[in-house]
Amino acid sequence: MKHTDNIVFFSGTTNIRAGGPAGYIANLQKSLSETNCDNIVFITSNNTKFIAVKLIKFISSTISCICPIQSIRRRIRNTLIKILGFGATLDDIRTKTFYKHLLRYNPKTITCHYTPDALSIREFLTKYNLDAKLILMSHSPQPPSEEIYENALSKNDPTALDQLKHWQRLERSAFEAADIYLFPSPEALTCYTDKMEYLPNLIKQKQIVYMRTGCAELQTTKTTAQLRDEYNIKTPYVICYIGRHNTIKGYDKLKQIAAMVLQQRNDVTFLIGGALGPIEPLKHDRWLELGRCNPAEALKASDLFILPNKQTYFDLILLEVLSSGTPCIASKTGGNITVYQDTGAIQLYETITECADKINSFLDSGADTKTQMADMSRNAYLTHYTLQHFATNYINLIKEIIQ
Repeated sequence: MKHTDNIVFFSGTTNIRAGGPAGYIANLQKSLSETNCDNIVFITSNNTKFIAVKLIKFISSTISCICPIQSIRRRIRNTLIKILGFGATLDDIRTKTFYKHLLRYNPKTITCHYTPDALSIREFLTKYNLDAKLILMSHSPQPPSEEIYENALSKNDPTALDQLKHWQRLERSAFEAADIYLFPSPEALTCYTDKMEYLPNLIKQKQIVYMRTGCAELQTTKTTAQLRDEYNIKTPYVICYIGRHNTIKGYDKLKQIAAMVLQQRNDVTFLIGGALGPIEPLKHDRWLELGRCNPAEALKASDLFILPNKQTYFDLILLEVLSSGTPCIASKTGGNITVYQDTGAIQLYETITECADKINSFLDSGADTKTQMADMSRNAYLTHYTLQHFATNYINLIKEIIQ
């Protein structure tokens, strides 16, 4: 058994291009890989590729192709798993698989980035009589139960309310199970305390720590002119948005902002990245949807980035925007406020009209002002949010917790 200071645990798969825990952990792992740190271990679905898990994933994907109803898919899948002798449910086999991996270590702390994982890890610690401290970091821009509920509603799922109640119970249990809460900043925490009425009281009973996120910088060898030609953009100015097309990310507000700006001027194109749905795009010939795209290229083609979140945690795309040296105007909420306080490199707005006014002011400013804002963005990233900062912050945080 190997002694280690910290296990970063995630039952999902990491992806540096994803948001939420998948992207956060991928960036953290990349940052620590560039240091001499050897006492922090990552356990995710990426490195627990046991035969049983592969088989179950195959079963799940096959059932998804032939059965459109989620509840029926779940019952069929779990019945097959039981018949195959792996356990009663998919969760059972996943839990056994991860427990097997965890038992290779004797950790002082375990950090979970998904609320159900916190419950599994608390069970693991109790079962094997381990006294590691359990750290919980939740990543959604609203309580996970609300995000799941809104997603179910958008699909007209009749079980949406039942899912909400189930996940509310689960997330409360997860926050109760954790010893320590980890958030990027107090401002990022507000999107939870505003909605989870029990959380302020729980916080009084727990340790809470804050640590800024970092990310790999976005780079491309293509020029702005090349990319605008590829995207068939004819206007002098380009405003970019990359993200989910839903209410919590402010896509509906972005459409209203863009409609105002596009009506006022004919020298700007809105360049939009991210998978389509559930909200329909703006119908305008200077509103260009790219779908899933290379964010480095979309930002390189743009003069300005708009981050219109209704609520936000500590948005990875904002840090990536800063790394690209693209000026940004963001809604005054959550982690956007933190970044402004840290750096002064972004502009904040509170209303649709205020955002449109700031866009027009930026586009009408001189070249020197635009260059200065771009330099401020880049310097903010280099000063606060690089992978090197991320690794140092995390290593120091774990040291402080275990001392």
